[in-house]
Amino acid sequence: MRRTLNTWVAITATLAMAGAGCGDDTSEKPEVRIAILAPTSGALNQVGESFVRVAVAAVEEINSKGGANGHEIVLIVKDTETDPVAATDAFIDAVEIDKVIAIVGPATSGAVTSTYPEAMRLNVPHISPSSTAPPLGDPATTVDGGWMFRNVPDDSIQGLAQAYYLRVALGGPQISTAAIIHENGPYGEGLAGAFETAFEGAGGDVPDTHIISYDNNLPNQAAADAVFAQVMALSPAPTTVMLVSLENDGLLITNAWDNGGSPLLPGLRWFLTDGARSSGFLSGMAATLVNTEGTAPTSPIQGVAYETLVAAYELRNSDKLSEQVFGANVWDAVHVIAAAIAKQSHDSGPDALGGDGLRVALTDVSRGPGQIFHAGQWADMMGAIGSGSAVDYDGASGPSDFDAEGETVGPYEVWRIVSDGAGGYTFEQVLFLEAGDIEDLLSGN
Repeated sequence: MRRTLNTWVAITATLAMAGAGCGDDTSEKPEVRIAILAPTSGALNQVGESFVRVAVAAVEEINSKGGANGHEIVLIVKDTETDPVAATDAFIDAVEIDKVIAIVGPATSGAVTSTYPEAMRLNVPHISPSSTAPPLGDPATTVDGGWMFRNVPDDSIQGLAQAYYLRVALGGPQISTAAIIHENGPYGEGLAGAFETAFEGAGGDVPDTHIISYDNNLPNQAAADAVFAQVMALSPAPTTVMLVSLENDGLLITNAWDNGGSPLLPGLRWFLTDGARSSGFLSGMAATLVNTEGTAPTSPIQGVAYETLVAAYELRNSDKLSEQVFGANVWDAVHVIAAAIAKQSHDSGPDALGGDGLRVALTDVSRGPGQIFHAGQWADMMGAIGSGSAVDYDGASGPSDFDAEGETVGPYEVWRIVSDGAGGYTFEQVLFLEAGDIEDLLSGN
């Protein structure tokens, strides 16, 4: 089921809420508005649309089970256009015009870099489910006042996972040299730098001449051809290219190779990132990219928490959740915000929601001490909050425990593009790295 992406979408479940049991009195509690800021146009539009579909499913599920301890959640949808300036405007409008008290998003690191000062100025917490630039998690470079959260690990970890697979992992391709193509901006520069550092630290080599950058949102195929022409001019010719790009740019650049570069560089191996792990990339890619691999943050795809998300999403949509990237992170961001609203309502009263109290509650409900709950136990978690008990939300994407900087550490995967047996393509998991495994790699164990 597809919805038109209007400026706002109200998700209601009044009858279901009236019959739900919670620890607090649920009568006549005011509705609460939250927003999702997603790039439903621009270079990441299909990913942005999938974010909205997941958020809608999450809000519908929450409201059908009594809301945030009796508060109906209303979801406001804002298009960030895959553009940091548009994201900032959308953030301000969501708060000042639509009166939201918390935000899921923005999606890209560039957009978060532009919006987190507004979050601090407006005293509105936001959780980005997909911005991964390492500087955003560094308090020395990102002074956000505690208003910016991310429930996805940063690219210093993704770069490590990439280098580990290419240089160290048993069964990996054991690549010794690589070139890098990356978009300009926090995401591309951050991930390219993280990969280069980790790859060379593991004994590989990225020659300085083999790092190529471009401005994202490439306007047409000719612009992408010009980027790839730089690859064909490299000497020695590369055998592996790490491509750090968003979905549409990645399609254009790999199509440039398929259209004219593959006869000249027939053995070229592409290695991709989370920006290409989407159904949109699968539907638009050249057939020559079958068996191409890449990395992305992932979810523990076994367990009740993830199964609850899959059931809720696929009940409402015709596509598969497994073909989307960061879907579990969007789902968890909505649920953590709703749990924090419930806690603040219980602690401070139903008419005093938002601001610093909500910011603090986000961390409180995300981690212990407290009984662990997942989305499939929503009514039970609301009952615990309503009785004054501490809770610990564990998500479909992993534990979702925010540290003092609003950061989390989650699992990563190496994925591969394969045939789905029906004339299309899908992703299969080649390597899964638990959060604890990544922490061991970071510490050198």
